Amino acid sequence: MRGTWRNIATPDADEGLKALAPNETALRVLGPLSDIGRERVVTLMSANRDTTLWLDDHQETLDILAAMPWLRRLQATSLRLRSITAVDNTPDLIEVSMGDTLRPVSLEPLRGRTSLRSLNLRGTWRDVDVLSSLTGLRSLVIGGIDLALLEPLRELGSLDSGLGRITNFELLPSIGVLRDVSLYRVRGLADVTALGAIPSLRHLSLQAMSAISALPSFRDSPELRRIDLETMTSVTDLQPIADAPSLRYLLLIEMPKLDPEALRPLVEHPSLRAGVWGLGSKRKNFAAQDILPLPPEPYGYAEARGLAPAPPLVNPWLADDLSS
Repeated sequence: MRGTWRNIATPDADEGLKALAPNETALRVLGPLSDIGRERVVTLMSANRDTTLWLDDHQETLDILAAMPWLRRLQATSLRLRSITAVDNTPDLIEVSMGDTLRPVSLEPLRGRTSLRSLNLRGTWRDVDVLSSLTGLRSLVIGGIDLALLEPLRELGSLDSGLGRITNFELLPSIGVLRDVSLYRVRGLADVTALGAIPSLRHLSLQAMSAISALPSFRDSPELRRIDLETMTSVTDLQPIADAPSLRYLLLIEMPKLDPEALRPLVEHPSLRAGVWGLGSKRKNFAAQDILPLPPEPYGYAEARGLAPAPPLVNPWLADDLSS
């Protein structure tokens, strides 16, 4: 969620009497509302129809949606949530984010929502076959998933999956037009050969999966600009990454088993422009910078090497959208 949010913490929603500031992109309801409070929330949202309604109110349903048929963006993080049937009242939803529930909730009310562009699901959900009908999805965040369910999603460009199992992983290159793939603590995943066969891939993030010891060559990934490896403790060979012809940014975070010498294949890479080295100690980070001197240099590096401090660097991961 970009921007900030306005908290509604009183039953009468007194905080909703003031117009939203331009940077307030969401309205967060923190508790049960009185009739007056509901009216005020609906009125404020009606005047800001592109704003996200964030229901963090410990309710079992989303009944307030009955008064917001024009709602486009919904976030629901109620631990007590039992049903999302109230989304039947909001046909124009394009973004939905839900999670933190104590029990599995059915996704059936979302079936056939071809106008939905972004779906973020944390936790365990029922009727996940609904995903196959969301053919307009461009971004999906989910735990464990059978990738066969995603084959109909021809527009899917971003997949974030973790804390579960992924079955039929070899189908990944046939899913949509994936540009952004993020995998986090996927259980049982060891063979990631399929990652090297996604020609549209621009950004790859792998985190905390010790079963993965080898990466595929990315020589056939002409669009790949950025790779993040975090706590990938069994990965020791970076030659497959060096094969990526258009790589710009490389982040190695919490990789204490990686030897600085592993960076040698990346020396003189034609497009690499920035890197972050997190190899477990200053000594190793400085050695990595000696081998592959890229900005931003490790903290304390210039002083330790008797060099002039590097000029301030605009954060390349914020300045570059990876699209050109």
